[in-house]
Order: sequence, then structure tokens, then C-alpha cells
Amino acid sequence: MAAASFVCFVNFTLTLFLFFTGGGSQNSKEFPNFQPEALGGRFQHLAVDNSSGRVYIGGTNILYQLSENLELEKSYRTGPVWDSPKCPPFDQQYSDKTLSDNDNKILVVDTSLGVLLACGSVLQGTCSVHPLRNIAAGEYLFNTDDKGSYVASGESAVAFFAPGPDGSESLYVGAEFQPDRPNEFSIPAVSTRTLSHTRGYKINFSLQNQHQHSYISVNSNYASDYRIRYVDGFSHDGFSYFLTVQKTAVDSQSYHSRLVRVCQNDRAYFSYTELPIACYGHDDGIHHNVVQAAALHNPGQNLSQAFTQDFMPTTDDVL
Repeated sequence: MAAASFVCFVNFTLTLFLFFTGGGSQNSKEFPNFQPEALGGRFQHLAVDNSSGRVYIGGTNILYQLSENLELEKSYRTGPVWDSPKCPPFDQQYSDKTLSDNDNKILVVDTSLGVLLACGSVLQGTCSVHPLRNIAAGEYLFNTDDKGSYVASGESAVAFFAPGPDGSESLYVGAEFQPDRPNEFSIPAVSTRTLSHTRGYKINFSLQNQHQHSYISVNSNYASDYRIRYVDGFSHDGFSYFLTVQKTAVDSQSYHSRLVRVCQNDRAYFSYTELPIACYGHDDGIHHNVVQAAALHNPGQNLSQAFTQDFMPTTDDVL
């Protein structure tokens, strides 16, 4: 049976493709592989350092560092930890903590500082930072006076490094509302943060003062009912994007997908916009409106000719 395919176009400089296909490969060639027993099937994220070829894996309670041939080099245990969503991280005075698994929510490489940033589902979404050459030497980033330390959500979370307002690398984060987390530990829906290193590593919002800040949040009156699931994020041509799934309206039971965009030169999120996206099957005309996954690439010649009436340059970006 022929594979079904769905195509979406968005009317700005980025052409958006959502391509679904089925079928297996007949190629039996063997490739390097890594099968850690400790993951127990709960693999969550993968990141690659393009300069060295090293591969980093984030799973429940553990991080792995692999060579470019997928040979184990280092590991770092992230859990279980004594934790409660109601308690401050690293505070020993609270007695209602339980031994909790730590699911990896964010795993990204910062090439400018030469570190791996890992954020989990426990300790209010705080992150640890690790040298790319040796992730076993990790340290947590936490400042009791700064809410910028709370990065990941225990629900869905997406993050990536891209140019910021001053041209340096910034961390863009999309995080779903977590209903059991007190307001004092709440995380913005979308934010821009700075990872810096002077005497030690610190993570802060790129801008935060009385009048302006580098984030946007869902109105607290609707946050628990209007949940936004973050699927993926990427940088393109001076903008940062997030793909989300959310209700069509606060009081609706129907869901659709949106493409979120913010200008990378915008410190205070004045340029924040959302664009609904949907796909229709060529053969069945069915409305496919919930994004499951995404990847940004240049199209090959066959793909560019197969999905457009006019030839699409292979230098264009396709999602």
C-alpha cells in the first residue's frame, strides 16, 4: 500500500512540510549501536556535539556520553532523588519528599561554553551543566534569589540554543504548565535565558525588570485549563520557533497545532506571535491537526520535485 503523505505551506520565508510515511527498509547493513540496560527502555533525549562527534543520551535517572562510534565513555547518575513538587530544590527542611525518578526533559549542547545542559522533571526543573569531554563532572545551576533557575516542566518541555539579542548564544525554552507546582516555582510558557560562566555557571532570564522581561506566560486564570504541549523548537533566519499543540479556545475540547515565533533581536517579546497550522492528506482529505514530531532540513532534489508544482531549491529550509 502506498505511503500516505501530507504537506503544509506557511506564508512566510520558512516553508513547512509535515511528511508522514510508512514501510520498512530491506537493507540489513549493521551499524554501531548502544543498548544500555540502565535506561530500561525509557530513552528521552539525544544531543550531538558536531565538533567532536560525541553523542549524549538523556534517560530516566541517567545521562550517557558516547563516542562518535557509540562506545560508552562516561555516565552521570541524575536520580532517583528525594523530591516533592511542593518543595524548594535542595532544601533539607521539608519532610514530605519521596524518592522520585528524574526524567530527562531538556538535553542541549552549548558549543560556545563547551558544555552539556541537562534539565529534569524533579527539583523544580533545575538544570545541571557538564563539560562536553567529561559529563561525569557535573554541577547543578541554582540560585535561590532567581526564578530563572527553574527551567524545565515536569510535563512537556523543549529547549535549544540560538543567537540572542546581543548576538551571543541564548537558551530558548518552551515549557508546559505543571498544575502541581506552586506559583513561586512556576515557569513561563516561552522564555529566553542566558547561560554564563564567570566564577561559576549561572542561568538567568535574558531580561527581567519591573516593566519588561524575556518571557511570556499564560494568564494564571486559564493556565490549568489551557494547557500547551511543546513538541519541538528550532532557529531559522533570525527567529526562534516552537511547535505546539493546544486547545482551539480556552473553553473548547478540540485541539490544533500552532507555530510560535519570536524575533531573536527582541529582548522583551513584543514580536511574539502564534500561527495555527494544519495539514490535509492528498488522498483522503482528512484534517491532520495535531503535530507529533518535526525536523528542520534542506530538501533533497526528489523531495523538492515530488511535493511542489514548481521546483523548490534544495537550499530552502523544510520542516
